[in-house]
Amino acid sequence: MSEESLNILQNKIELFSFIPIMESIVEKYAEYGEAVSVNPDYANLFRKAVRFMAKVFLWAIGRAPESWRT
Repeated sequence: MSEESLNILQNKIELFSFIPIMESIVEKYAEYGEAVSVNPDYANLFRKAVRFMAKVFLWAIGRAPESWRT
């Protein structure tokens, strides 16, 4: 496996380990938040926002996979 392939694999592993942590934080927040009690669809919106934030974070620190940089 080339060094580039290993870097891409490492980036994907970091992304997938980061997203569930952020999702669990958001789920706990959403579970008790008034927005969710008013409209349960907000919980899904929060999860999507967390995934987006994780991607932006990894891209910003230069750890995003090459496919995201185009």
